[in-house]
Amino acid sequence: MENLSFPIELFTALIVYAVRLEKRENFLKKFVFTVLLECMVMVALFEYQDGIPVFMTAETGMTVTGTMLVCAFVFFLMAVLVWIPFRVSLKEAVYCATCAYLTEHIAYCLRLIIKGFTGLGTGPGTLLHLAVHAGVYVLSYYIFARKMAKEKHYATSAVKSFGFMTIVLFLVLGMSVAASVRDFETIHGIYALFCCIFVLYSQLKQMSQLSLQEELNVQKQLWMRHKAQYEMSKETIDIINRKCHDLKHQVAALRGIDNLEKRSDAIDSIEESVMIYDAMPQTGNTILDTVLTEKSLVCSQEQINLTCIADGGLLDFMDAVDLYTLFGNALDNAIEGVRKLPADQRCISLLLHKKAGLIFIQFENPYQDDIRMENGIPRTSKHDRNYHGFGIKSIIHTAEKYGGFVTIETEYKIFLLRLTIPAVQVTTQKRQAGTDGNE
Repeated sequence: MENLSFPIELFTALIVYAVRLEKRENFLKKFVFTVLLECMVMVALFEYQDGIPVFMTAETGMTVTGTMLVCAFVFFLMAVLVWIPFRVSLKEAVYCATCAYLTEHIAYCLRLIIKGFTGLGTGPGTLLHLAVHAGVYVLSYYIFARKMAKEKHYATSAVKSFGFMTIVLFLVLGMSVAASVRDFETIHGIYALFCCIFVLYSQLKQMSQLSLQEELNVQKQLWMRHKAQYEMSKETIDIINRKCHDLKHQVAALRGIDNLEKRSDAIDSIEESVMIYDAMPQTGNTILDTVLTEKSLVCSQEQINLTCIADGGLLDFMDAVDLYTLFGNALDNAIEGVRKLPADQRCISLLLHKKAGLIFIQFENPYQDDIRMENGIPRTSKHDRNYHGFGIKSIIHTAEKYGGFVTIETEYKIFLLRLTIPAVQVTTQKRQAGTDGNE
């Protein structure tokens, strides 16, 4: 049992950090085979003393270089255990193994501290031994592991993974050798415990920063894409409007010519077909008119009834790209939501008005599929969920940029997206624009 204690502790810690990773085909068979093979290797190669490998104690006389090589081999075995059954890269496997090694060492240090202060036995097989490791592993999962693995993967680089492993090798090795000296094992156990916790916490914070940076990069790409789309759409609509204007004049000229009745009917048909551009929204804001015109054409093709009551002048203070992106994302989501409904139920309403010093922008549409909320954001049915999620996040970011907030309701199969922005922003933004212009 003692010879199996250390491998079991390591493998259990490894499961804590690997359980959320993407699994390969025939996962169970690969996992069981790898665990059994690795246990046999570790038991065959290492001699154990007090539940830890003898090579990690001060009495062995093993050189530091030799001990480092043995530790590196242990890391290799753990990384292989992750890499074979889980669909991850080698750098992710090394990173996962390193976190697991740190977690196991936290439990070991805690056992040293308990033994030093209470004199209770914490050797392999004792109830206290099991309780300490179980408690540390459960807490590590909820505090570290589940927050570090994003989208079933670890966001890390090869340099970071192997650098992290090297630091932990020196930390665990040095602390373990020092702790094996009986007169100092409690003191070094306390020191090593805080060192290991600090290293894991720093990795958690770094992962959070990487995740945030990734979100910002995607939002930036989304912003640039909408900027290009806005410029293209505006140019296209301007061209169409000019062509329609010229065509109407041509039709008017043709009416003055003596022609057959059928020809007159054909001209009437042409004129009627271009009148759609005169019926496009006129909100008082050219950018808003542009995006509404574009989405109105899409709604017309999809047999969607789009109603709009909007005072576009209220949004003159907003940046053109922000305005286009906000309404483009919101209307795209609404169009997707009603597309699966019967034709007589496809309707989208947009309301933009001011009340009590606040600007309200409201999008409302029915939907068919169930909507699940994750962190206040609806989970989409789109194939690329991340991209769609960033569309909603972009709307929230835009509202917050202008001092507002977003509320989402999904009751009674009606999706309601409401933005509330302080109207004082109008005065502030215009004043800033005037100052910039004077400079």
